[in-house]
Amino acid sequence: VLSPTENNSLLNPQLKPEITTSIEAGVESNWFSGRLNGTVTLYQKTTNDQIIPVQISGASGYTSRNTNIGEMVNKGVEIQLSGSPVKLTNGFEWSVGLNWARNINEVTSLAPDLDALNLGGQWNVSVQARVGETYGSLFGPGFVKDPNGNIVHGSNGLPLTDPTYRVLGNVTPQWIGGITNNFSFKGINLNVVMDGRYGGDVYSMTTTWGRYSGVLEETLFGRETGIVGDGVLANGDGTFRPNDIVVDAEKYNKAAYSNEVAESSIFDGTFLKLRQVQLGYRIPNKVFSKLPIREVTVSIVGRNLALLYATIPHID
Repeated sequence: VLSPTENNSLLNPQLKPEITTSIEAGVESNWFSGRLNGTVTLYQKTTNDQIIPVQISGASGYTSRNTNIGEMVNKGVEIQLSGSPVKLTNGFEWSVGLNWARNINEVTSLAPDLDALNLGGQWNVSVQARVGETYGSLFGPGFVKDPNGNIVHGSNGLPLTDPTYRVLGNVTPQWIGGITNNFSFKGINLNVVMDGRYGGDVYSMTTTWGRYSGVLEETLFGRETGIVGDGVLANGDGTFRPNDIVVDAEKYNKAAYSNEVAESSIFDGTFLKLRQVQLGYRIPNKVFSKLPIREVTVSIVGRNLALLYATIPHID
């Protein structure tokens, strides 16, 4: 007997089709008798009535609801280059491929009377589509700041939290790219792939709760001598002076890293990763001269081997 089940997503009878209008132009060329090839593509895409699953209260019996959010514009450039810098008479060859893309995004409108739309999130941080901003704004609580952007501390030496939530970052990177190097010599082939991105922010709950509970190595600082928070104190007349109040390390970490403030755990998401290495050997066909088998290659493949550069602590 089959038991009926209900989808977790609430159906929307008013849902309209998502329509994308795009303009694209590109150039493809090669140089040095085909040793170097390149492609450049420019585009602009306007999407109306984009269909997005939006989180709703579980009290409704559902967890999300598909809805049309308005209009979003994407424009950008994609570049691909490939070539063979080295090609020797003894059979050794080095070929390389490079790809790079930059996308400029803007949410130009949402549903009537809606300035922002929650797309999901964790604890006190939500990912939003906000009119006039790039898709994927990180919205949550931050610190009180002086006019120069310094964190303001109270008379107890602890940082002050701004009760008004604001945009703290955006998940969308400024550009992404990758490079592939391939080396071959007498049946041996080595393929190395690296990729990465520049920009785009990440909210790390690992940092929030690791600092709050004292399990991360950064919390060792000041356990014996106390902490003077980096920032300023208010003088009471609209001016500020450097903070000089020593605070117990546990108290400071619990004030600066908690569910009440997210700004301290938002990091630049730039990274460079060794994505894949593949070492292969093509077995000579003469080995299989009496069998109906040809072009046999044996390979060892490793993926996600190393995070070569990142600014976010403790996580990949």
